[in-house]
Amino acid sequence: MHHNQDGFTLPEILIGLAISSIIIAASFASYIVIKQNYDFQKDMKNISQTSRAVATMIMRDVRMAGYNYDDGPAKQKPEILNPIKITDGTTTGPDRIEIIYDKSYTERLKISYYTKPYNNRLRAYKKVEKCNAMNCAASSLQTVIAESPIADYVEDLQFTGYKNGSALGTGDIIYGQGNVRAITPIKGTVISPLNSCVKNTLFVFDGRRSTYWRCGDEGGSISNMSQFWIRYEFDKPIRLISATSRNIADLKGGSFTNTWPGHGGGITYSGAVSPWGLYHMLDLQLWFRLSDGVARTCVYAKTQPSKCGSSSQTGYFPDGGGTGFLLTNIDQTWLTTTKANFSSGDEFTHWASKFLDVRTTGYRTCDYTSGQCVSGNNLSGQIVEVPDISITAEVYGEAQSPQEVEIGLLIRSPEEHGTSPVSQTFTIGNWVINKNDNYIRDSFTISALVRNLYYAL
Repeated sequence: MHHNQDGFTLPEILIGLAISSIIIAASFASYIVIKQNYDFQKDMKNISQTSRAVATMIMRDVRMAGYNYDDGPAKQKPEILNPIKITDGTTTGPDRIEIIYDKSYTERLKISYYTKPYNNRLRAYKKVEKCNAMNCAASSLQTVIAESPIADYVEDLQFTGYKNGSALGTGDIIYGQGNVRAITPIKGTVISPLNSCVKNTLFVFDGRRSTYWRCGDEGGSISNMSQFWIRYEFDKPIRLISATSRNIADLKGGSFTNTWPGHGGGITYSGAVSPWGLYHMLDLQLWFRLSDGVARTCVYAKTQPSKCGSSSQTGYFPDGGGTGFLLTNIDQTWLTTTKANFSSGDEFTHWASKFLDVRTTGYRTCDYTSGQCVSGNNLSGQIVEVPDISITAEVYGEAQSPQEVEIGLLIRSPEEHGTSPVSQTFTIGNWVINKNDNYIRDSFTISALVRNLYYAL
């Protein structure tokens, strides 16, 4: 019986193997190219998404910087004086930023963003702390969210602050180089003779209407007080911008319903209910001065010296009594706050000093006759008091707080791509980074408005 013994010859097998090898090699090469492109695109996507997510996270906190929680009638105390602190890594390393704002009436937070080495690379971290003492001193911080990585393979993290579209000032005593903010003194000294003083002079700036500075008892039995000045000292030089105060005639009770009560002795204050104005002053006028007797610096000395005048100038800066700057009669708006904005055209605002003199004039209490309050009880020379004051000033001697922060990130891929090194140069903030390798890198820059500082005034 005959069987078919035909099969592949050796040449046919070799040809088949060769063709198969070519097909397999081509398929594998295509796979490698596709995988490399996939890995490249994946890393680019991850870098872009990470950069945007991190920048958005930081932007939210930057926008909240300086938020002083306001539950209606009052703000959280103390106010936040330095809501953003940027620590420059100079031209050799990433920066750090610390942001402070109120989360609630009882919770003030400090958020930090920075980088740290990790396994031969840099990671970006976020840390959230609660300021137990409300001033955010290092000893008062309590960790809310422990140090947590928010981005990996970070090669640069930069923060650049701007104010009015320009780089931040250095805090020199130059107009526009300081921070415009509320400030309170560290010391107050009465510089005129007096017999007794029952209140601390710093009560005037403690933000509470129920506390005030006063010399003399409620009956007015004190002498030698027809002229006085309280010299307040600040920890930094200031240029006064505005002052706010309010009469305290209602602190002992009673009420007053007329919004324009009149002014001067012998005028009936209709609408007054005793004991309104019986124990506290009516026709108060609040005065400020910068004295020739203390050091002061013209803020225009380097830019517009013609505004500085002579070194012996008086008028707005008298040695003794006399001319100062008047905050309009406080008695004319009993039910609201009286505010004076000092114009940049006023010579008073051309100078900066650590010292500011304050006084009041117009010492009258109500004399209730036939059920009416008559401002005829003149206590000038017998009793004086100064109600609560708040001031806004340009504060020098500290780094400016930014109104806008530019956030810059440079992130690289975990793995190298390609075989030929690629030269790359990135400039973010004040750091120029030069690289020559096979890592993928992408930079991301965005700006955030510090709205609570930009709209502060």
